[in-house]
Amino acid sequence: MTVLGRRDHERLRLGSEALRRGVIFGRYSRCDTVFTDENISRVHLLVIEVDDEVVGVDTCSTNGVSTDEDPDARVVMLGRGERATFADGVATLRLGDAS
Repeated sequence: MTVLGRRDHERLRLGSEALRRGVIFGRYSRCDTVFTDENISRVHLLVIEVDDEVVGVDTCSTNGVSTDEDPDARVVMLGRGERATFADGVATLRLGDAS
């Protein structure tokens, strides 16, 4: 999985082991991936692999998570090549090829 920031050069790759453990995104220093942007909630999103599926769970954030199908998603199932955007476009999750 790749996490893309607003700028093209902001890119983070997450491996399958991290996804199996679960990755928490937010501004809080105890999150696995820490952002400084105020549009990100303290604990914004949990991404975890469950039964070979990658699931994103919005943790009641202020600025939410969206997909092409659901602009106000609470739970997102990500298939290869699909993406979800969070915090009004601060970052995008993409499973598979990030190009």
